[in-house]
Amino acid sequence: MKKPLKILMVEDNLFDAELIRLELRKINKDFESRIVQDEKNFLNELETFQPDLILSGYTMPQFTGLDALDIAKKKCPEIPFIIVTGTLNDEIAVKCIRWGAWDYVLKDRLVHLGHAVKNAIKLKAENEKKKLAEDALRESEKRFKDISFSMADWIWEVDEKGVYTYCSDKVQNVLGYSVDEIIGKTPFDFMDHEEAEKIKNIFKQILEQKKPIKDLENWNINKDDRKICLLTNGIPILDENGNITGYRGVDKDITERKKAEDIQKTLFNISNALNTTDNMPDLYSKIREFLGDVIDTTNFYVALYDEKTDMISLPFDVDEKDEFETFPAGKTLTKYVIKTGKPLFASMQFQNELVKQGKIEIIGTRSEIWLGAPLKIENKVIGVIAVQSYDDPNLYTEKDIEILTFVSEEIALAFKHKQADEQIKRDLEEKGILLQEIHHRVKNNMQIISSLLKLQSAHIKDKRTLELFQNSRDRVKTMSLIHDALYRSKDLAHIDFADYVRKLATQIFISYGANSNFIKLKIDIKDVLLDISTAIPCGLIINELVSNSLKYAFPEGKGEIGISFTYNNKVNTLCVKDNGIGISGKINLENSSTLGLLLVNSLTKQLDGTLKLEKVKGTSFKIAFKKTELKTYGKVES
Repeated sequence: MKKPLKILMVEDNLFDAELIRLELRKINKDFESRIVQDEKNFLNELETFQPDLILSGYTMPQFTGLDALDIAKKKCPEIPFIIVTGTLNDEIAVKCIRWGAWDYVLKDRLVHLGHAVKNAIKLKAENEKKKLAEDALRESEKRFKDISFSMADWIWEVDEKGVYTYCSDKVQNVLGYSVDEIIGKTPFDFMDHEEAEKIKNIFKQILEQKKPIKDLENWNINKDDRKICLLTNGIPILDENGNITGYRGVDKDITERKKAEDIQKTLFNISNALNTTDNMPDLYSKIREFLGDVIDTTNFYVALYDEKTDMISLPFDVDEKDEFETFPAGKTLTKYVIKTGKPLFASMQFQNELVKQGKIEIIGTRSEIWLGAPLKIENKVIGVIAVQSYDDPNLYTEKDIEILTFVSEEIALAFKHKQADEQIKRDLEEKGILLQEIHHRVKNNMQIISSLLKLQSAHIKDKRTLELFQNSRDRVKTMSLIHDALYRSKDLAHIDFADYVRKLATQIFISYGANSNFIKLKIDIKDVLLDISTAIPCGLIINELVSNSLKYAFPEGKGEIGISFTYNNKVNTLCVKDNGIGISGKINLENSSTLGLLLVNSLTKQLDGTLKLEKVKGTSFKIAFKKTELKTYGKVES
């Protein structure tokens, strides 16, 4: 059974932590998370919780993200550590990465968090796999020592000057040269000048110290002028006096492994660019630069397809021969990939076959080899990313198409995010116009009522009456705050009730001057979306009950208030409770003597619900009602 992902969050803002959890659930609902705010708890959770991933804020009062990162590097460097912050700039971002962070995500761009987490978990798995391979290699070398050389790819011997005196015939499989072509030459004869000078100096130091050659990586040029990376291991050959007369060793071709490492680094850089680059032309340029580390991008373009006009546009194009901004899709190679929805590795011969079959027509300068991968958004091909060579038919391999396909998926993801951002901007503009009018009317009406109460209270001498007027004025101001919070919701039809309640409760605490260090607020509301007509009466009920708790429940100024919302068997249950001194005497909820409880009872009826009072270890009000569409929150009877 697959174990849930364990995530440790270093975060002092519980609201931000909840937003991060919501974003994580989009990619993996099966996870456990814990939150710490100081060094002691962080160390404890590292040992007891043993997280798979650490998400940390950057700036916190007592324990910073870099403090946590230092500890993580020492205690558990293999665990991915991602900075999630709202204060990051380019300088701090570079500092975090250099300090050892695996990645970073801005809090106002949490949409990128899932992508960063997926990359970190994938990289962790690859690192673990690589470590296992390295451990196995070390164990193998320790166990077999000299005998392992006889089983290696290419066995050789050199004299004290580095001249080959012997090599096995497997050298031809590695460098393409015969044994006769190798004997009498040095390893440096098969390297470029810069690499040869570097390896010479290393070999000289090893020879002077009479040490074995251990895992020495060096780049050679084979007979076909291709670069080959060899991993060299060797032991000294000693004469009867103990003097070194040469070395005996083995060279292993690790070119593919090095390419895989370079590819991994490239893909990481591209993924990072997606998180940090908003401008699409800059993103294309960075992708071309990073991709150029593993495949040739001398001729590289990104094409977008307009289905209505059957035209291809090139928002990014670097080409030695042709200069196109747009061209008819027609039967081009680009259109062929768009039509099939599959990546294409097209040699000159294959292009000719497609032309003969009438499937494509060549426009512009014919390339010796062409690679293209589709850009897909939700299974719809919107364009193509391609590279090509006009003079070298062997420049690319089938493996390169896999890299290009991955990059195409990343670019498509960037397009999707860009489209989503543009839609959000349009929605916000439309919503802003509507909200401006709503705020204007609601706030003006509330302000008029508040002003009238203030004017009237100026002529009242009786303290009890003055207090009642002041309470009424506070209630009007609170309702004004409710409207302000409610109509700032992202969805005009529904609101995130958990987020709304947090903001509402915070405003009530501020209004009554309550100290959250002494009177704790516990909110248990998860994934609840309510329509506006349901949310408003629920908000007014919470306002009345929390206000009463703050005014009467805690004469010593200490305690806890809890707000929860559950949904079972098609019934919503809103509960507001406190652990204060409780309500003395018998209370008739249908005919209460206090305006606050009258309001709560009336609003409960409006929800077509039931109100239950429990007086155990404090006071608890439970309002149960069916999930329904309410058209108005109407007039409260008194």
